[in-house]
Amino acid sequence: MKHIFNGFNLIGAFALLAVAVGCASMQTQNKENLLIAAGFKVIVPSTAAQQQKLKALPAGKVTLVQKDRKTYYVFPDAANNQAYIGGPTQYQAYKQLRLANKLANENLEAAEMNQDASRGGRAPQIALTLRNPSRRHSPSENGTPAAHTAKSSI
Repeated sequence: MKHIFNGFNLIGAFALLAVAVGCASMQTQNKENLLIAAGFKVIVPSTAAQQQKLKALPAGKVTLVQKDRKTYYVFPDAANNQAYIGGPTQYQAYKQLRLANKLANENLEAAEMNQDASRGGRAPQIALTLRNPSRRHSPSENGTPAAHTAKSSI
């Protein structure tokens, strides 16, 4: 019996790991979508020096880069050998989109919690009254048909 529980623990650990990896990749994809929506451009490094600079940037973060007295914001995607680049205007738009996205997610979570609370934290129970087709209605003592019902809770 103890081996069965260890097997379930192992399966649970793998499932949790798969969910965590999936969430991380979804967060990165969401960030990339927000950057593009904010006006960031996708560039591919064309030289070895540019590829080295791309790999040197912190992964998963938008980094401020100053070049030729201009300000750029760079989000590296070293796995796909590309970067998202924007200026101050695009970065401000990105921050606003990120905030709006965060608020929308919080509102969705609150609505889901309210919905769960209104149901008492469980799925609603539906009670149906079904007629038993195998039984015929027999007249009652006063001459009106008597309904034979069976109650079933689904």
